[in-house]
Amino acid sequence: MMFGKFHCLPHPLRLSYILLFIISLSLDFIPSMQISFNYSNFKKHVSADRGLCGLEADGQICLYGDAYLNPRGEIAVDSNHWHVDYLYYWSAAVYSEPMIFWNRQNIKIANFNSEFSFLVVSSKDIETGSFSFFMSDFPYSHSEDEYLGFFGSFLTIEFNFESKAIDNQVGIHVNSVDSKRTKSIPFEFTEGSTVRVDYDSINSNLSISVQHKDSTIFLSHVVQLKTILPENVSVGFIGKTNSTDNEYIISSWSFLSTSINDLEEPDSPYQQSKSNLKFSLLSFIIGLAAGTILLISLIGGILCQFLYYWNYTTLARVEEEDDRKVKQ
Repeated sequence: MMFGKFHCLPHPLRLSYILLFIISLSLDFIPSMQISFNYSNFKKHVSADRGLCGLEADGQICLYGDAYLNPRGEIAVDSNHWHVDYLYYWSAAVYSEPMIFWNRQNIKIANFNSEFSFLVVSSKDIETGSFSFFMSDFPYSHSEDEYLGFFGSFLTIEFNFESKAIDNQVGIHVNSVDSKRTKSIPFEFTEGSTVRVDYDSINSNLSISVQHKDSTIFLSHVVQLKTILPENVSVGFIGKTNSTDNEYIISSWSFLSTSINDLEEPDSPYQQSKSNLKFSLLSFIIGLAAGTILLISLIGGILCQFLYYWNYTTLARVEEEDDRKVKQ
């Protein structure tokens, strides 16, 4: 009579994996995608094949319409570069990856800031047109029948240009052609300007600063963007004009969004008490799970050693009896 080998419980390392898995189940899973880039030149970040933009590499800038990369590594938008006879010329430059702006599970909203430098180039006086920094649905798509080509929700920081510098304006547009806030800009953009856009999600404050030489224009608006924008958003620029002479040149662009997991909001005493209770309950669950697994491991180890000893002694006894019978 032969007995097969008895296999004990899994290796302790495997047991630790099980423990980590159970602990992970007791924690809230919060997706977060932080966008962080700083491009002072776009030569290495614009795909040569528009159809493959975003597929060849991460962090690319996708160009649409009349947008193109000039020899200096700058992005030019809103010029008739392709010599197509449109009634209104448009172009866009969009970051290829989505920004997770808010999370449906815990309703947290990310902060972000963006800074870019641009100038307007024209063979004569600057004619009517607009240039905008925008956030909209991901993935980006364009429709000729909609305002600035947006299908769904959008936020734009729009610069409107007229033939005279005194008519230039910057405005905040939220899902509407009509601006929520506007401010006149008493200077032209032919020598370049730097724009900074900041959003404080805790105070729902959107602020814009436009710096041109020694002058700075400020504009702000309180808006709960979570009620406006979807969870995943596209970020980029779009330009539109009815002239072939205007050209908007983006020379640099940086963007930073805060990971949703890193957000902290000031809590009321009730919220702090509730948070502490939740943490205590979570700690209890984790401790209970870990203790249970360790107890099962200990009992299993003892049982394993007992069965191993019993199997070994039984096999030895049988072999001894077989040997005795053979000698007889």
